[in-house]
Amino acid sequence: MISKILSVMLSPPLFPAPLVRKVISASPGLEDVSVTLSAADEARLTAAYGEKVPEERDVRALFEAVGGLRFESPQQWARLVEPHIIVGKELTLDEWRRIFARVYAPGSAYGGRLRKAASRGDVDTMKDLVARGCDPRGKDGLGYSLLHAAAASGHVACVDAAYELLKSACAKDDSSKFDVDARDKYGWSACACAAANGHARVVDRLLQLGASWRAKSNHGRSPLHWAAAKGRLDVVSLLLKKAGPDALNLHDDAHMTPLHLAAQHGHTNLFLKLGGGGGGGGGQKKKITTPRRDDENNNNDGLGRR
Repeated sequence: MISKILSVMLSPPLFPAPLVRKVISASPGLEDVSVTLSAADEARLTAAYGEKVPEERDVRALFEAVGGLRFESPQQWARLVEPHIIVGKELTLDEWRRIFARVYAPGSAYGGRLRKAASRGDVDTMKDLVARGCDPRGKDGLGYSLLHAAAASGHVACVDAAYELLKSACAKDDSSKFDVDARDKYGWSACACAAANGHARVVDRLLQLGASWRAKSNHGRSPLHWAAAKGRLDVVSLLLKKAGPDALNLHDDAHMTPLHLAAQHGHTNLFLKLGGGGGGGGGQKKKITTPRRDDENNNNDGLGRR
């Protein structure tokens, strides 16, 4: 019997392993895409080119003149711009347009990639895309932002980077104001995303950055509600430490408290830890009231949609 097993294990596979001929991308989904310059972009480039006399025309000076793209260090310039410059070639208007189109990363084409980089913990790519002109304030069709993506995926470094990038972008534009508790179309804040996914370190960092543990979704649920509904004991403990035990009395629009949600979704350990069974929770027995059901659909607001 053993010999048969060994013979099967040592026999050649039925199908040979595929031969990898070429690695298309080290980070699928973040590859560069071709960009078609808009009429407004063309006008900016032409104006910047025309403002410079031939002796002053070099790529760095033109990027500074056109604005919108900011390279923080010589290393970033060397990595993002220099590979597209052909040494010895005359810097005509067409050549300037070609270089700019290779470097430029507008939000319309790269906004999704910027949020994807945040969700993957790739701080360098986040900073590079913003340096190339991708507006960090962009959101998807559901209002999901750069900060949401970083928080939902649990990357503290990306949360810090997103916070700084967003704050800096808003500071340069009087028409926009940065809000760390900005909601998506469902009313979810970045803190709610982190709480629902169990990222206690991210929740703690967001609270340090000014996020509110009271921020409610469209159906009146706070980050504490979502953490309890998902059974995230570490997050619930953190939020109660910050907010105090009275936060357990917060009701959503269906009159459900975090304790109700823990019980409803079968998180027994969390329920007992909070004192729902009469023990725990500092030894104080919690009074459990039946939630009001004004609208049966109120409890159907996308639990687990992240």
